[in-house]
Amino acid sequence: MRREHEHAIRALIERGCAAGRFTVEHPHLPSFGMLEMGVGVARWFRHDGPLSADEVARSYSELAIRMCCS
Repeated sequence: MRREHEHAIRALIERGCAAGRFTVEHPHLPSFGMLEMGVGVARWFRHDGPLSADEVARSYSELAIRMCCS
């Protein structure tokens, strides 16, 4: 399942590159990073913690976009 997720994320990045939205030399690197971010958040996120789920999602999405934009 992890491989399927990584391939789906990589395909999104590759489509973004083909459309001129991203500039990524090696699409597998940010796809692995994004996958790890998603897996890792399950280890540390707490609903009663300092960040809401929306705040984490917003921050993570900004980080993901920065991984792909030059």
